Amino acid sequence: MKISSYSNRIGGFASQNAGVIRDCYTDIKLKYDANAAGFVFENQGKIERAVAMGTIKGKENIGGFLCKNKGTVIDTAWLLEKGKEMPKHIVDADLALEYEKAAEVFTALHLGVAWKTPKAEDTRLEIRGFKANFDEFTEGKTVTEISTADELFRLAADIASGDAGAAAGCYRLTANINLKGKKWLPIGISETTPFTGVFDGAGFEITNFKLCSDKLDYAGFFGCVKGAHIGNLTLDCVVNAKGGSVTGAMCAVNDRGLISNCHVAAK
Repeated sequence: MKISSYSNRIGGFASQNAGVIRDCYTDIKLKYDANAAGFVFENQGKIERAVAMGTIKGKENIGGFLCKNKGTVIDTAWLLEKGKEMPKHIVDADLALEYEKAAEVFTALHLGVAWKTPKAEDTRLEIRGFKANFDEFTEGKTVTEISTADELFRLAADIASGDAGAAAGCYRLTANINLKGKKWLPIGISETTPFTGVFDGAGFEITNFKLCSDKLDYAGFFGCVKGAHIGNLTLDCVVNAKGGSVTGAMCAVNDRGLISNCHVAAK
């Protein structure tokens, strides 16, 4: 996969997508001088039924949803409250969706079974309890269940050490996990040690952790993803992209992977 020439770039969900992302959203506060977007910085693949909420501020090459698109985006938008001034330096004003109530967004973007149907008074969108079915990706394989922070940290460390079996494994969360403010080591820190397996969040959340991009080529909960399947996962974290190269809260680079039914809350 060819990596963009832009350095120090960040996406609220992913920095670079050359796979498929569907039924996902970000709810973030992002302030970055240049090369930043609320959902994906550069898309070379396919993004469908995706939404960027929250706020984004910057001075140059700033996208409410994305900055560079060489792929396909279907039923996607970044949300702008009706009557609110368009942020400065936004390069994708055409993807802005003005709204008052969440139901307007739900209808305009043809959101379906993965999304919670908004009530009349709702102003926020949510992914509902629906879980994407990962059985076809795990059939005939051993699924490792993860329920603790120690198990998560061990998985990331094993893959970073070059354990190809761990990188290609199948994993399923069985509980919400609080990482207690610790600094996170991405799952798949480089192109030579990418995550290539299956990670099913099973509707659970991983919360209270820090993504620090300094000295990392690929910074995110997942760093480099190649042909992996990731879904049903919510992340709530703090992102510090200073000193980094390629940063995305869910994943830095999605290379031919499928990410579905996921949500990122970040600041």
